[in-house]
Amino acid sequence: MSQNPIRVLCVFSSLDRGGAESMCMNLYRKIDRSKVQFDFVKHTHEKGAFEEEITSLGGRIYEAPRYKIYNYPKYRRWWVKHLSSHPEHRIIHGHFFGISAVYFQIAKQYNRITVGHSHCTPQNSKTIKGVLKQLHINRIERYADYCFACGSDAGKWIYPHRKFKVLNNSIDTAKFRIDETIREQQREELHLS
Repeated sequence: MSQNPIRVLCVFSSLDRGGAESMCMNLYRKIDRSKVQFDFVKHTHEKGAFEEEITSLGGRIYEAPRYKIYNYPKYRRWWVKHLSSHPEHRIIHGHFFGISAVYFQIAKQYNRITVGHSHCTPQNSKTIKGVLKQLHINRIERYADYCFACGSDAGKWIYPHRKFKVLNNSIDTAKFRIDETIREQQREELHLS
């Protein structure tokens, strides 16, 4: 009897080649997708660099409305509708931290597991937009079941009162191994002995 894989919903602003997105894709390519499958939420109409690969690996992509403070009710309704119609998304892995507290709070109402993953440190925290973003961020640790960060400073910023686990960004080290054939070809082209 075949069992369906656990589906983890990864939340990003877009699915382009940013640091967090690349880290997530490096993991996604290597996991046993018969046991764990990633789906993605993006907050843009634009097609991202990873979208074709995601669908080829069995992932599904959902488009949430871009959050702007004035559309808070619309944004909440999107998440309520999504989580109520997708019970397979038992784990919500938030990488989009400006508004993670909003969707984490809704996820908790639907008894979902929430995973916060900080990839950045404070920037522009003195602007009005920065202050509003900080208010949302300060609520994240309240709703995150698990707290991860790419480094110590990123973790301390997002989770000032919680313990967190540092997960270094994943890279495929095999891509950086020396290939003797290519090395010799390059040395020959450059006339190096």
